[in-house]
Amino acid sequence: MWKDAGVCRSEDSLASALARLDTLESMPVRVPGKSAYMNRGLMEAIENRNMLRAARCVILAARERTESRAAHFRSDYPQTDDPRWHATIRIARLDDNRDGGVTLTVRPIPRNNTEPEA
Repeated sequence: MWKDAGVCRSEDSLASALARLDTLESMPVRVPGKSAYMNRGLMEAIENRNMLRAARCVILAARERTESRAAHFRSDYPQTDDPRWHATIRIARLDDNRDGGVTLTVRPIPRNNTEPEA
């Protein structure tokens, strides 16, 4: 994550991060023990799956935002683009896809009269 989807990123590095993530997610998981009660190995497997899902969300949102903003720098989009990206990215899991599929929605941040004066 840090190497390809860290603070400095690009379309190529984010694609590389997604490919690496796909590889990790395709690896078989072996959980020692058969009990679901107090099974440390099972808990770690579930935590790892959740971290991979969170990583996918971060990477997909970073790919969607085609600008640089604050500490998140896109080398292929070095400028801030307020007209397009004064917005948030909402990520939601698809209800019909239990294996980590997500959808992204870009929502503009409403401008109001509390903007700082120039």
